[in-house]
This record gives sequence, structure tokens and C-alpha cells, in this order.
Amino acid sequence: MAQRVMDCGDAGHILLSKRIADDLAQYSKWRPCLHDLGECEIKHGARINVVNLYTEEFGNPVMPEKLQREREKHTARAASDNTRAKLPRVAVLMGTSLLLASALGTGLLLFSHRAEQKTTNAPAGNASPLATPSVEKRMAVLPFKPLRPENRDQALELGMADTLITKLSNSREIIVPSLNSVRKYGGLEQDPVAAGRELKVNSILEGNVQKVNDRIRVTARLISVPDGVSLWAGTFDEKFTDVFTLQDAISQKVVDALALRLSGEEKKRLTKRYTENVEAYQLYLTGRYHWSRLTPPDIRKAIGFFQQAIDLDSNYALAYFGLAEANRSLSINADIPSRECLPQAKAAARKALEIDDSLAEAHASLSFSLIWFDWD
Repeated sequence: MAQRVMDCGDAGHILLSKRIADDLAQYSKWRPCLHDLGECEIKHGARINVVNLYTEEFGNPVMPEKLQREREKHTARAASDNTRAKLPRVAVLMGTSLLLASALGTGLLLFSHRAEQKTTNAPAGNASPLATPSVEKRMAVLPFKPLRPENRDQALELGMADTLITKLSNSREIIVPSLNSVRKYGGLEQDPVAAGRELKVNSILEGNVQKVNDRIRVTARLISVPDGVSLWAGTFDEKFTDVFTLQDAISQKVVDALALRLSGEEKKRLTKRYTENVEAYQLYLTGRYHWSRLTPPDIRKAIGFFQQAIDLDSNYALAYFGLAEANRSLSINADIPSRECLPQAKAAARKALEIDDSLAEAHASLSFSLIWFDWD
């Protein structure tokens, strides 16, 4: 996906998908550097929202030629549609003149003939290539809530959403906002439909989660945003050691409810497990929770938890990605020179990609380090 986004630009452009741009927009330092370019057509006719990253020091502020050509084509089509739309009105005026100049009987015949001709030709005359766009599926996963407010486990609540976002993002048929985009909707009183409208998605996955001793209980519900109708709901009560099976089941139910057509590779990634070590997974979730708070003390805590997860499972690609993101965030949110944390971020991202080259999050994290530190 990263390569397809960059293919929309020219030399010097740093183009990002809307999802990655939303992540960067969480940081006040980067927000002014992000410039929305709208939609761009990529492979197989698919369209994605593209954002241009530039400042006076780096990047390219000029509109990419590919997007410029698309806009010119769109303008030409719109002008052509307007011209065709006016033709029936011109025909009516001409018909009226003939009626005034002709005998009543001949005029009625002409009028009837023109009315029939107008009815037959109107759809073709007013049709536009842009009139029937493909419907883009967008779904958001909100942070889960506790079954009992007094027994909150915010790391697990946020982590459940984070894991499902990672799984469902593997489908090219659906756009899923990142954890950064949805984390503010984790309040106990949050209305899921209202959140869905703000996020501009078609459906929302929300749920409740509670861990008691060695068991985990999860209720999940997929809701249609336009009408608030429940598309699917389910309850799961398992041993915590089976949490990965539980997440696979929820992901598959969502795919079925939204009628997503997955390729063989996408089906494999839907049920992919980045670790089988439950303790390492819990440490990763705790690290992600502290990282999401974006304060220097919490980011440092996150680094410690990610490192512990890696110590338990040295092939845990997501833990390396978490370590990369935490070091990257430290360079922005803390008074620390980039040279003291971005090399660690770059090394961790590369290790994550060495383990799993298809991990999009690690590609995005590495790109940031290369742009900001190496100017590559």
C-alpha cells in the first residue's frame, strides 16, 4: 500500500495514506505539515485518500501531476455533463417556436414527437461516468469497555481494539481507522453511532471485555452507522490462554457480516498470530496502552514493556513495531535529541520487517525515521 501511495506523486513528494496521516496529526508538531490532496486512483481502479507531507525544508508542495490530470479530467467531464444537460432545454425552446409558427394539428404532432424523443434520450444525455461510484466500505473498531466499570483494565480494553484493527486492516475491501483515530472514543458513555458519524464510517464494532483470573469474557456488536441497526452480535467466554482464538472468531464474524471477499493471502493474515506467548501478548498490550498516552514518562514505560515482550518472544514482530513507535514518539514528545532515539526506532522497525515484511505499520514507522533522521 505504501508503494501505491508514493506512486501517486512525483520527485520529492512525501505522500501518506489518510490512515498514516491521522496518526501523525495527533502530534502538534506535524499537524501543519499535512496537506490533504483528496482521492487518487491506484491499482485495479481502487481509490484512496492521499495526504502530502511537506514543509519549507523538505517535501514537494506542488500538486502531483497524476492528481492534477485526474482533476482536469473531472472538470472536463463536469463541463460536458452540463452541456448535455442543457440540450433538452434548447430542444424545447425550438419546439415552442415551431408551434407558434405552425398550424395547431402539425404543432401537436411535432410536440408529441419531441416529447417522446426527449424521454427516450434523457438518461443517456444526462449520464455521467461519475454518477455511479463504487461504494467504499469503512469500519471503525472502538476501544472496548469493561463489563463492570469498577473492574477496568484499560490496557486490555484498548488492546482488544488494537488487535482487531490490525487483523481487519489486512483486507483491501475495507478501510479501518487506526488506533490513534479511535482512542478518544473510549469513554464509558460514548455513543457508538455518534462516534461512527464523526469518523465517517459505514459501520462500528464495539464491545465489552472483562478478565477474571484465568478467564476472559467478551461481548461484541457490529452496528450500521446510518440506521443504528445491529448487523451482528456475539458473546465469548474463554480461558485467557484462548484469547487469540477468540479474536480470530470475532474477526471472521465481522468479515462475514460485511460480506467482504478475501483473497487467500488475506484470509491467512486475518487469523495470523504474531505470538503464541500469552504473557508476551499482555506485555505488548500494556506497552501499547502507555504509548497511547503520549507523555514522556508513559512512553518510557511502554519501551520497557515492549522490551520485556521481546525478551519472552524474540520473533514477536508487533512488539518490535511497538518499540519502534515508542522511540519515534519520544523524539517528538520529549526533550531528547533525535540522534538518541530515532536510530533505535529505525533498528526496531527493520527487525519487525525482517520477521514480517508485510507488516504495514512497521513500514510506516521506518519511513518516518528515514525521512526525519536520515533525510532519505
